[in-house]
Amino acid sequence: MNIQKVIAITGAGRGLGRALALGLAAEGARIALLERDGADLDAVAREIEQSVPSAEEPLALKCNVTDEAAVAEAVGAIDGRWGRIDALVSNAGLMLPAEKLRLLHADIRDVRRLTDTPGMRGTVEDGYAERVASAYPGGRVDRPEDIVPFVRFLCADESMHLSGTLLPIRPVTG
Repeated sequence: MNIQKVIAITGAGRGLGRALALGLAAEGARIALLERDGADLDAVAREIEQSVPSAEEPLALKCNVTDEAAVAEAVGAIDGRWGRIDALVSNAGLMLPAEKLRLLHADIRDVRRLTDTPGMRGTVEDGYAERVASAYPGGRVDRPEDIVPFVRFLCADESMHLSGTLLPIRPVTG
């Protein structure tokens, strides 16, 4: 699958965002990395350049997605470089008081239900994740790299007929 698309990834500095940036760049996507931590951002940009030599240089943008002006500036930079955004991978976690979520116009409880998914390793005692994972096909909890093919499909033309569909993913660690 060769993805000739411009893909913006929020929370791209580590974990799932990093894995998605590397995996989608390897498939030919032009990647805009959005991350509030500049050190993590630069590290992922260098990693793409070194591990995916065929990839176009990623656009690394230090951006706090809770700041509307910063988001507008990032979108402007992406538009200035490539003239479009074909897909947005909204991976940044938001853990803010409700009064600070004007950008989302949503109640914090709704946002947390959608984004507060650290995986079982971040919330339960040692050994529990392994016991539960043994019931999963494959016998383990997913890693960030396991999700890349799923998101790659969603960003590709082959998924164009999916709309308004809930596609649950089991817990991810890392």
